[in-house]
Amino acid sequence: MTKLDKSKKLKAFAKNPRYLSSDTTVATVSKAGKITAKAAGTCKIYTYATNGVKKKITVKVA
Repeated sequence: MTKLDKSKKLKAFAKNPRYLSSDTTVATVSKAGKITAKAAGTCKIYTYATNGVKKKITVKVA
């Protein structure tokens, strides 16, 4: 189990967060963070903040 470093948080005011989809044939994500489904399947969406914090979510499109 990995401990969460609570000193670094993904803040709403972080400038220019970046978004990335692990499989753009399943879902894409805009520069604003809006996710668009493309086809059935599962992918991960990653968010990278300027302070070095990153988060991921799993998206399942039926």
